[in-house]
Amino acid sequence: MYKMICIQCGKEFVSRTRNMKTCSDECRKARNTEFKQKYRAMKREKKTVECKTCGKMFHPNEYHKVYCSIECASKGYGKAKRTLGLTREYDHYDWSGEGVTDVPTTTQLQIRNVAYNKSVRKRREENMRLLAEDVAEADRLGMSYGMYMATRSGQ
Repeated sequence: MYKMICIQCGKEFVSRTRNMKTCSDECRKARNTEFKQKYRAMKREKKTVECKTCGKMFHPNEYHKVYCSIECASKGYGKAKRTLGLTREYDHYDWSGEGVTDVPTTTQLQIRNVAYNKSVRKRREENMRLLAEDVAEADRLGMSYGMYMATRSGQ
């Protein structure tokens, strides 16, 4: 048992746990109501924020907004991607027109992606085939798959 002081009314009370902050349900509800009112008032305040791209001051309609417009957001995201080195494969090529033969076409990029997807699919199918073989072997021996794998790893 712990002797506590209610943070709402200041009255001393006895608690079974150390994390109780109020003496009764009435004090708890009153505290929650006060907190909600403060929170709502804080959200209603109009804050002025500086746009990270153009520097213009604006009032965001949501608290996490940092760009004044969609155009600034797309510029900002592109800058962040370049800073982090998150670019697509075809962004590494010179698009000035010189050495155009080195630039992959959209079709070539799609073919590479399809080839990658086919190799992934082929690997998954092979893994599923091996799993099915292990399950069949476990059934043949009258074991569960887990028991079969445990005995197999012990060999």
